[in-house]
Amino acid sequence: MNAICRGAQDLPATAPLKSVGYVLPQFPVLTETFVGVEMRAMQRLGHQVTPISLSYPQQDGQPRDEALAAAALYVGDCSRRQGWLTWLKNLRGWGPSARFALGQDGIRARSLLLQAAQVAALAQHRGCRHLHAHFALHSAAVAIAAARLIGVSCSFVGHGFDIYVSPADLRLKLSCADFSVAVCGDMERLFRSLSGGGAEIINIPCGVELERLPYQHGLGVRGRLLFVGRLTEKKGLRHLLDALASMPSAERLSLDIVGEGLLSSALRAQVDSLGLQEQVSFLGGREAEWISAAMTRYHALAAPFCEAPNGDRDTGPLVLKEAMAVGLPVVTTQFMGAAEIVRPDCGFLAAPGDSQSLACAIQRLLDTSDQALQKMVLNARRRVVAEYSSVRQARLLSLAIQGL
Repeated sequence: MNAICRGAQDLPATAPLKSVGYVLPQFPVLTETFVGVEMRAMQRLGHQVTPISLSYPQQDGQPRDEALAAAALYVGDCSRRQGWLTWLKNLRGWGPSARFALGQDGIRARSLLLQAAQVAALAQHRGCRHLHAHFALHSAAVAIAAARLIGVSCSFVGHGFDIYVSPADLRLKLSCADFSVAVCGDMERLFRSLSGGGAEIINIPCGVELERLPYQHGLGVRGRLLFVGRLTEKKGLRHLLDALASMPSAERLSLDIVGEGLLSSALRAQVDSLGLQEQVSFLGGREAEWISAAMTRYHALAAPFCEAPNGDRDTGPLVLKEAMAVGLPVVTTQFMGAAEIVRPDCGFLAAPGDSQSLACAIQRLLDTSDQALQKMVLNARRRVVAEYSSVRQARLLSLAIQGL
């Protein structure tokens, strides 16, 4: 077990729970459901949680995030004067904060120190004793500099593009944070190789709210697939369309696509060129409640994750865990976190970026009896309950924070 977790388990039961400030690039964001899930789970453990957003929201969030959004603080509401006053009031933190800011290359040091001082002012206003950032880019840098200024602990969690597409000063951030969170085994190994063993790193997969995802006994409509996700390269949707087109027309499944994104026009054109207009429907974006309620009406979730040309990838997709929790069969790829989440007895696996392998996985789904599917989805539900609940995630994170 990680040394942080061991130390936290040794704390007296009466140790007060730290108030946690969540430093976020933007909040709320409709597609970043994992952020709200984690914060609510931490609240249920007894932590006071304050979202601190570096920018104002550009869209409506999930309805379930409304209470958190109402409690959020925004850097734009803290004046530059308030920020610099906070800097002047925390003389002991000047050195550690400035050393980090001057050592990194991702952001101009003066700009970083000002924003860090503004976050520090907001954090002190709410009594935060720990700052935890989502994404290893700007938000992590600000959280580290702010925490060092006011003398509190800090951590960050990596996700996808921030680690594999445009990492900024990642080695420095790993060494300067009190601990860092990887959401899958591949990311943990990368973090450890970058840090050379000199940083505290914990593997905590993103969790799901099981109380919102009751297990549904019985299978959905055979021959009907569901895809949920942003329409981007790393979701692998073009490979799924090619896979469907390669199957005999008599066995071709229908597909409902839930999500929006940059590839929407290109994917619609692909559907037309493959002659799949009768089988494929684009439903646009949907709220999380709609998705969880609709899942059980389908034969399976198709989640063909792959590496995008720019290196972007999904590291621990929640949609797989949500489908497994409600009892929906899953067809996915042996890639990153998906391969960790879905074992062979829990779903159907294909090679990433390989439409023929994906077509074979779909065919295995079609050839599987209802009885065997029922056994598979029950295995999947048990796995999510044991390994991927938001309660388990929050306990691990809380133990790490309390152990500092």
